[in-house]
Amino acid sequence: MKKRQQSAQEPRELDSEVANWGAQEFASANIGDARLNARLIAVAEAFMQKPGASVPKASASWAGAKGVYRFFDNAKVNSQNILSPHTESTKRRIEGRELVLAIQDTSTIDYSTRDATDDIGPAGNRLTRGLMLHPTLAVTPEGTPLGILDLQIWNRPDNTWSSELTREERRNTPLEDKESMKWINSYRKVCEIQKEMNDKVHFVNVCDREGDMYDLFLEHHKLSTENPPDLLVRAAKDRKLAGDSGFLWDFMESIDVFGEYDIQVQRKVGKKAREATLQIRFSKITMRRPFHRYPVKENPSFDLYAVYTCEKNPPQKEEGISWMLLTTMPVLTFEDAVEKVEWYTDRWIIETFFKVLKSGCKIENRQMKTGARLMSCITVDSIIAWRILFLTFIGRELPDLSAEIVFEPHEWQSLHCRINNTSELPNTVPSLYTVMIQIAKLGGFLARKSDGFPGPITIFQGMHVLYDMAAVYKILRPEATSG
Repeated sequence: MKKRQQSAQEPRELDSEVANWGAQEFASANIGDARLNARLIAVAEAFMQKPGASVPKASASWAGAKGVYRFFDNAKVNSQNILSPHTESTKRRIEGRELVLAIQDTSTIDYSTRDATDDIGPAGNRLTRGLMLHPTLAVTPEGTPLGILDLQIWNRPDNTWSSELTREERRNTPLEDKESMKWINSYRKVCEIQKEMNDKVHFVNVCDREGDMYDLFLEHHKLSTENPPDLLVRAAKDRKLAGDSGFLWDFMESIDVFGEYDIQVQRKVGKKAREATLQIRFSKITMRRPFHRYPVKENPSFDLYAVYTCEKNPPQKEEGISWMLLTTMPVLTFEDAVEKVEWYTDRWIIETFFKVLKSGCKIENRQMKTGARLMSCITVDSIIAWRILFLTFIGRELPDLSAEIVFEPHEWQSLHCRINNTSELPNTVPSLYTVMIQIAKLGGFLARKSDGFPGPITIFQGMHVLYDMAAVYKILRPEATSG
């Protein structure tokens, strides 16, 4: 049995990508006014210095807070032109890589208590009001989150739950009018970026069960002669296959197990992290076109590959892992199948992204008068959440890097003095790993041998303390902060 090996690859041009990050990240901003471009950088850096704080607290003054609110209220400012320079920076981080995962998923943002906020709608269920969020993250196969490729934010119409459509009515609703179009929009954006990069990098779009739809695979099939991004989707439907193969699950269960593979299962609420042994089967299949679709030429059947994993001897009173993965990439060997399982396990990164966004950035606590303002604010917070994930990764996977690649002298110096209760500075700049552990301690991390590396939420909380502390240190000891 094999365990996944993480061959962490040092991020490209790390010193310029991380240091002075605001000006670097939004260098290509083009909102239509140089002052708005500068304000975007200032807002992002303020949000980063006090992650999760309200706008007045993050701005340090009422005048600053008014500037932030005016920025989000400006008609020229929207989610797209805030995200665009970040996506350009993300493409720069992608350059030189052969393959990148584009992981997409949906989350609801709850603003049920915002009675005075306009332009929000039903979200999640009939009692919840808010916005819908569907990001696409660029992630290396080793797990490095490189940035956000696409960010769809929308409000559902108020009549979303006013009537239940029949099955026939849902079938006859044009695809463009369905919310499930979000999966195809993400895929099309990834196709666009791959072309912009002259196909020098190949993307694999990764989706959970909600993305299991014929139309998404059809989108790839239509472009199959152009080497489009591939798809890796966890199946939700036990669909009937073409020919005499029967149904998907029955067919895959009839195949002999090719081998076993160990993965690490992420910790969840009330459940510890654990190791799971997966039995793996794989086969080529033919996805049959839905019979209710016409004409046949526009809705063909086409070949895919299925990878079926079942956990061997799962813990008692716990549901074992069982994934049916469908992909447009050939799976011809056991190693090919393991590769697809590894890529799918990287999907936990987008779940962590949502956790940082809600628990760290506290986007559901944002106070804005309109949904449009909230969308712009969510976009900035999403970029902050990505940055925290990025810093967490490089702190864990590249521990020997100098802390000054990421942190200013007054930041790591104030941190050293606070953690060690001393006014004496070390003779050399500490490692990035040392500083990240110290930041986590500010966030409540105990740093016991059994605790491992801290998670992004703990680091997020520690950074909130660090920036205030470092600002005071810089005032009191300016002579010690020159590096």
